Amino acid sequence: MVQSLLICWLAYLALGDPLLKNNRVFGYSPFAADVSALACGYFVWDSYVSLRYMHLFGVGFALHGLASLAVFTYGFVFPRNSRLWKGD
Repeated sequence: MVQSLLICWLAYLALGDPLLKNNRVFGYSPFAADVSALACGYFVWDSYVSLRYMHLFGVGFALHGLASLAVFTYGFVFPRNSRLWKGD
C-alpha cells in the first residue's frame, strides 16, 4: 500500500515536469521514466501475488495485475520512434 501511494504522489509531481509540458505527446522525462519503472515493479509484485493466491483472490485480480503490467511496460518496450507511434 505504501508503494502505491508513493507512486501516485510521484506521478502527481511528474505532471508538473517542464520536460513533459513542452511536448505532451512525445515528451520524455527521466523522472517520469523512474516513476513508471517503480509502477512496473509494483505490478510485477502484484501479478506474482495475484497469480500465487488466485484461489483466494480470483481470476479478476490476476488479470488486473497482468494487464496493468503490460500497459506500463509498453512504454519501455516500444521506443518513441517505432512504427506503432507513427501509425504506419
